[in-house]
Amino acid sequence: MRCKKGVVEVQFNWIFILIAGALILLFFTTIILKQKSSTETKIDISLVSSLQSIISGSGTVSKLADIKALPRISVGFDCDSFSIGDLRQPVGKDIVFSPDFLDGRNLVIRTWDWNIPFRITNFLYLTVPQVRYIFVEDGSYESDNLRDILMEALPPTTIKGQSAMNWEFVESIALSGLNEQNNYKVRFVFLYASADPNNIPPAFNSLKEDLTAIVVTRSPDSTQIENGDLTFYTYSGGSLVNSPVSKYIGTASLLGAIFSEDADTYNCIMLKAFERAEFVADVYRRRSAELNAEYSGSGACENIFSQAENLAGNLKSLAGQLSSSNPLDQFPDSTTIGNLKTAIQSLKDQNRLARASCASVY
Repeated sequence: MRCKKGVVEVQFNWIFILIAGALILLFFTTIILKQKSSTETKIDISLVSSLQSIISGSGTVSKLADIKALPRISVGFDCDSFSIGDLRQPVGKDIVFSPDFLDGRNLVIRTWDWNIPFRITNFLYLTVPQVRYIFVEDGSYESDNLRDILMEALPPTTIKGQSAMNWEFVESIALSGLNEQNNYKVRFVFLYASADPNNIPPAFNSLKEDLTAIVVTRSPDSTQIENGDLTFYTYSGGSLVNSPVSKYIGTASLLGAIFSEDADTYNCIMLKAFERAEFVADVYRRRSAELNAEYSGSGACENIFSQAENLAGNLKSLAGQLSSSNPLDQFPDSTTIGNLKTAIQSLKDQNRLARASCASVY
């Protein structure tokens, strides 16, 4: 009996030791995980702060091309905010175009001023070298013009000796010879209206939702202000499917489309841009009214500023209509865009006349 009792006690002691050991291990594991989570949160907070500073600071400089080294970033972007981990940061009134997800160590930054015809604001564009952009041209007049515009506006492929925006131009006849290069996202941009994005080589289909395309159709009246149609394509059910046609007006908004993930995101950001345009147009309307009063009785100048006041007011109204477009997939209305282009050109003409013998409107 005494022997059996000793065996039971030994077994009980071992069970107790095992339970106690498991509890101690669980305790320290919990502490380690909490410390790890706390450290990750602190890193995320630091990255959010750094990225917000980049967005706020870069937006004040026109035609900036820069690259920023950061700890490996995994950042999600939408129309109004960006997120790192569980942290979400609104971008406020800044106009920021980016793929929906950035993953890399180097952040490529580009800015371009948006003028319709006066400066509204700087658009900010973000990407990483791991996202590949392929521009396809067909040798037509419009395609060549778009190529020239983009060659000037795109950020360089190398900045400060480091790989920057990963872009290339190819002829449509060479499209079938392209190879997939293990980029996590690929965007095809076709610079001619007759393009069929589903002629992209099958090797790229492995990217699925991370394979996207845009067909750019340049408007014949782009000699006045760069503008045209945009057809976005996203991957669905084994092929690229188009969204309703969007519009671009000005080189800055064309760049915005190239950097945006899809039509909805692009349209949403452009609504914000036109909201800003409504405010700026009203500033110039009031300036024109003040100049009209100042030059009262002067004949030609008074007439110029009177027309400028009306045109700036018209721009304000049109921008307001565009900024409140609903539903989003019907943005922008072609008629409103057409009226906007006419008002822009007319105000440019009045400003040119004003500069000749009066005071400039803008």
